[in-house]
This record gives sequence, C-alpha cells and structure tokens, in this order.
Amino acid sequence: METREVNKKWYNNLDNKGRQKLLDNTKKYRLTFRGVVNTIYNSQKQASKKRSHDAPDYSFEDLLLYCKNSRKFNILYQNWVDSKYNKKLKPSIDRIDDNVGYTMSNIFVNTWYGNISRASKSVKIGTNKFNSTRIEVVQFDKNGKKVNSFISIAEASRQTGVNASNIQNCIRGYKLDKNRPSGRINIKTAGGYIWEKLDATV
Repeated sequence: METREVNKKWYNNLDNKGRQKLLDNTKKYRLTFRGVVNTIYNSQKQASKKRSHDAPDYSFEDLLLYCKNSRKFNILYQNWVDSKYNKKLKPSIDRIDDNVGYTMSNIFVNTWYGNISRASKSVKIGTNKFNSTRIEVVQFDKNGKKVNSFISIAEASRQTGVNASNIQNCIRGYKLDKNRPSGRINIKTAGGYIWEKLDATV
C-alpha cells in the first residue's frame, strides 16, 4: 500500500479532536524556519510541473542549507516573525531567469510580495514566455498592412492604448454577449486595427 493511502487511512481514523490537533501542529510547523522552506520547496516542485520545467536540481535538504547560510533569508524570516507573520514580508525564493527552472544558479532570496510583484511585472511586459497568458501579437491597419508586433497582448495594449480585452476579442473574432441569441458578437477590429496571433501570420 502506498504511503499516501496509509496516511489517508490513518487520517480518516482520527476523531475530530485528533484532526484539530493535527491541523494546529501543521500550522505551527509552517511558521518555523524549516516549515517555511518546506512550503517553498513543495511550491517549487508543483510550479515546475505546471510549467513543464524539470524538477528543482536540488533536494529539500539542499535548499534548507542554502537558506540557513543566507544572511538575507535569516533576516527576512526574523522580520516576518516580528511582524506577526505579515504575508507580504514572508521570505521566499525567486528565479533570476523566469524562463528557466529552479536550479541553484538560478535562485535568489526575496520576500513573498517581492516575488509576486516581480512575476506580475514579467507578465505585464510579456518577458515570461512560459506564462499561459502571453500571446505574441501582430497589428495591421484595415488594409492588411503590418504596423507593428508585440511580445504580448499586455505590451500591445500598453504601447498603443487599445484595451487588452478588445485586442483579445479581435484575435479570437468575437466577444461574449448573453443578450445576443448566438451568445456572441463578431469582432473584426480593436482600436481601428486588425490583430492576429503571431503564429497565425507565419
């Protein structure tokens, strides 16, 4: 029997008091230095799988040692504890190059908020090619003449001022409208321009 099945059976045999005690202990562990690193490592493995990247090239114990030896991580951890566990201040591990997986040569210490802010910025400017929201687009005038190309819908919107949702609707050819019998409205242009995905123009 697999370990997961054994743990599930063991958990199901616990009474409410036992389950609550387990939950309380788990919450306490996640606040410890080791618990924080363990949470980070598990998140890295899940994220790597989602992005179709290789798993981290280091073990949990390797990452734990890395964090223990990092002066910055120790300072951030203590600041987080002193703040009574303010989520924004929680220590985290970020990647130097978002298009590469987790390797010892591609990680650095950051806060949770710093990590999220950096990720949001990379999505906005379209530099993270593995992000599912990134679509390279080409802008044409109404006569079909190419005007420009952009690394993402977000970047196209930022540079042209055309609403990103309108560009996306133009690319797929319609927008949803529950008031229409068909449930949609055909869209041919956005901001006075025709928009297409890059791979559709090759």
